[in-house]
Amino acid sequence: MGIVALGGLAYLCRNMARLELIVSMTNVPYLLAWVLMPESPRWLLSKGRREEAKRVIRKMCSWNGRTMDGVDGFVDEFVIEKRQRKGTVLLRTNTVNNLLLALVSISAFFTGTIFDLFRLPATRRNTLLMCSCWLSFSMGYFGLVYNTPAFDWSPFLVFAFPGLISIPMNFVAPWVENCAGRKAVLMLSLTGAGGMLFLTLAFSRGSLGVIICSWIGTMLSCLAFRVGYTYAKELYPTTLRATGLGTASAAARVGSIISPLVVMLVRILNV
Repeated sequence: MGIVALGGLAYLCRNMARLELIVSMTNVPYLLAWVLMPESPRWLLSKGRREEAKRVIRKMCSWNGRTMDGVDGFVDEFVIEKRQRKGTVLLRTNTVNNLLLALVSISAFFTGTIFDLFRLPATRRNTLLMCSCWLSFSMGYFGLVYNTPAFDWSPFLVFAFPGLISIPMNFVAPWVENCAGRKAVLMLSLTGAGGMLFLTLAFSRGSLGVIICSWIGTMLSCLAFRVGYTYAKELYPTTLRATGLGTASAAARVGSIISPLVVMLVRILNV
């Protein structure tokens, strides 16, 4: 929706400075989140700020019409269990129960910092792979969205069309993920997007085939983006879930920063 809206705004407002001002002003209402959104109770508990966590949980109970009788007991039990399990990591698991206990123990072992992502071999491997994938599909998506050649077509249509097509894809993607699996969909979408970019070499410069291949590559990159959010969250234990997803998202921002530099390099080398 953001890509489509930006294309429409660019069509209505042709002045770049005014367009930047309008886009910036749309973020002002989200500053209210600083006042209206509560802090994460899990993070507060991890920092030992129990009373603040209790206030947040009570407010959540009030919003949802739930009783507040068990809040104190819940927080105290959470702290006690975390102290008991901290530092206990099961390295060998032969049964399902042991595996579940290991996952819980590992969650308590981590403190939720970015350094915990590289503490254990499996977590370190998952982090490096996720960051690599996120950098790749972000660089491909934003590189194609902002640099697909329009030729004789309307640049506003060429820019907004992939975003318009991606809207129904966001409804289909969960079904595809559940049927084919996260890893398969992520790998196929990344491979397909790269294949579309290579296929553009088969068309002459300025042909419709280049635009169509770029559109398909953009939609496949969008699908990879969609799967990446689900996959990254499911690869980490609860304590590291937010940190892992945030680190992968940071890698995506690096990819979006690199994408215009790659396009600039291509133009300089005239390839």
